[in-house]
Amino acid sequence: MYAELVQQKTPRVKGVAFRSVMNSAETLRGAGTRERCYDAMDREVGDPLRYGQLVPSGWYPIDWYKAMWVAVLSVTQGGPELIRQIGFECMRQDTAGVYRLVMRLLSPETVFAASSRFFSGYYDTGTLTVEARRAGFARASWKGCVGFDRTMWLEVIASGEALVEAAGGKHVRHRVVTGGRDGDHDTISEVHWL
Repeated sequence: MYAELVQQKTPRVKGVAFRSVMNSAETLRGAGTRERCYDAMDREVGDPLRYGQLVPSGWYPIDWYKAMWVAVLSVTQGGPELIRQIGFECMRQDTAGVYRLVMRLLSPETVFAASSRFFSGYYDTGTLTVEARRAGFARASWKGCVGFDRTMWLEVIASGEALVEAAGGKHVRHRVVTGGRDGDHDTISEVHWL
């Protein structure tokens, strides 16, 4: 099935994103969460994750990513707040170490403007453009994000909040202006901070 999806040019997600979500779910919901999630997934998705066959640099069908999220939310009985926590934690973990030190040297609006590079490193569908930025504010526009659902939008938005916080932004708030729902390919959001 994977070969068929690749031939159809289905939107894909980088393997590191799968691992980040599973690591964050375990961090937030405790030991054993990851294994329970693998058990709840179809073997086509769960087995490659369980046995390390999804490599961080590989690209995998977006439908697998959504199936992983369904299992995570089912096992944890989580909802929108957990999705946001996981998205935030994923970016926090992915930007640990040297990245975090560099981010502290830059303004939150500069770091948020770089989020388009992070986005294209995780998804091969769609583009992110930071349309406006100034101290305490940024406006982002995602276009052509085929296959995205509400869960993925919540995760992506929370990741942006984590970038702003990593650069020293306080009291970070995000507001979706348009989009951000199941089936939306385009979304505009605004982030505010002190």
